[in-house]
Amino acid sequence: MYKIENMKAERVEPVTFSAIEIKESEIEEILRRNIDMICDDEESMIIVGQQVKNENNGRSDLTAIDNEGNIVLIEIKRDPRDIENRKEAFEFQAVRYAASYATIRDIESLVRKVYGPYIEKHREEFGQMDLTSYELGLRRINEFLRANDAEKSFNKRQRIILAASDFDEQTLSAVAWLNSNGVDVSCYRLIPYKLDDKTYIRAERILPVVSSPGGFHPQALSEPDLNLLIHPAPIIQPYRISPLSSVQRRCHTTSFCLLALPSPLFTVPP
Repeated sequence: MYKIENMKAERVEPVTFSAIEIKESEIEEILRRNIDMICDDEESMIIVGQQVKNENNGRSDLTAIDNEGNIVLIEIKRDPRDIENRKEAFEFQAVRYAASYATIRDIESLVRKVYGPYIEKHREEFGQMDLTSYELGLRRINEFLRANDAEKSFNKRQRIILAASDFDEQTLSAVAWLNSNGVDVSCYRLIPYKLDDKTYIRAERILPVVSSPGGFHPQALSEPDLNLLIHPAPIIQPYRISPLSSVQRRCHTTSFCLLALPSPLFTVPP
């Protein structure tokens, strides 16, 4: 990224989330409120769960439904060091969590187990106090699926999105192998920058690799020793927001996405 002033380009170097004291829970809250940061041009998602507890007492960060009716599991880590220090591999923990969502057969079950409690936790964001959380959850999901002509495809597939400021090669190789074997996993880099007392986040999808329309679409790599970082990132949108507000799209086709946050960053409520 470059800062242009008086026709002179000054390179702005990325930092790490830990260096600017942004917590993983704050990244989670940013994505929860602005999920289209990690949506492709023709994709949309709604968040239906946060910190959902499974039968083994594990907690998935965010749960969403996309415009094709798929349940999407979103797992977040701040920096590569956080990924490397995990006891269980980042990507395989996500696969295990996503597998538990495959047992959800109908919208009613999702609302009862996941979306209803989520609405109750964030009730002030939803309004419509004349409806119970369960009734409102059913209405919102059905409206979303109907608007996207996806009523008959609810949870036919499950997807995984991994988000971090960067990924180690072992994780990228494992994700590429999973993709080549039919498991839908995407990796998004959320790269932070500090400029003029503001925090910017550049969001880019690095896996699966996407090429220009009509161009060559490379296959996912399976060899663990290959450097997947050499592949170009796809085109994503730029954004600028204030804390706790909705993202506003500023233009349509650019090479990266920007999220601007005033300093200091807001505190995520407990």
